[in-house]
Order: sequence, then structure tokens, then C-alpha cells
Amino acid sequence: MKYFSVPTNGDIVWCLFPEALGIPGPKPRPALIIAIGADSKNKPFVTVVYGTTKKLNRLYPSEFKIEKADGASFKLSGLAADTKFDFNHQVKLPYCSTWFGSAPGQPFLNQPKLGVLAPNLVARAKQAFDHAHQA
Repeated sequence: MKYFSVPTNGDIVWCLFPEALGIPGPKPRPALIIAIGADSKNKPFVTVVYGTTKKLNRLYPSEFKIEKADGASFKLSGLAADTKFDFNHQVKLPYCSTWFGSAPGQPFLNQPKLGVLAPNLVARAKQAFDHAHQA
């Protein structure tokens, strides 16, 4: 198992997002890092938000979309297709090769990082986050 260098909040990464508790998903998908921490051995952990290219025409309040129409912001994301992220579907994972893989095209050499959430899209993400975390 390989641990990757510590990411930054707002990084978009290539993740084997779990479909069942504790089991890496069957295929890599984009995920948005929203929190970073470390375990007792100082190994990095991250909280990631699920990303999908499916059902983009149906956007719930806890979701936000990054799309090609966003221009330069889409390019910064490193995404290949329009993608929505769902704050109701997030998980904390070790930032290691069990859960994360080298991004397609490897823009960040042997790292899972695809790109970043552009500053002008943060308000869009925050609105979805706030809706998902309402009491």
C-alpha cells in the first residue's frame, strides 16, 4: 500500500469510492476532497464527496455540478466530462493506493489528483454542502 502526498481541500481526485462499507468500489471515479486529517501514525486521511457523470439533468439541493460550460473553471477541475458531486454521499478514507489511483493522463505524476475546484465554483459547492448539513 502506497500513501500519497497530502492533498488540499478542494482537490478533485481519482477514487475507488466505496459502494459497501470498507470495500473499495469497482471502478475509479472523481471525488472532491473536503477535509484532511491524519491517523495516529501520521498517515493522511481525507473526506471525499462522491462524483458521477450520471443523471446530470436531475440536480438535488445537496448536489452541485461542474460542466464544460464553466469554461476555464472546468479545465482546472481536470474532469473529462460534466460531473456532479453529492454532499449527501461522502466518506472518510485513508489517502492511499487502496482507495485512490493515479489519475487518467497523470497530470500530477503518480498522484490521484485530477485538478482543483476553481475559486469561482466554491459558492456553488458551499450551497450544496450547507443544504446537506442542515440540522
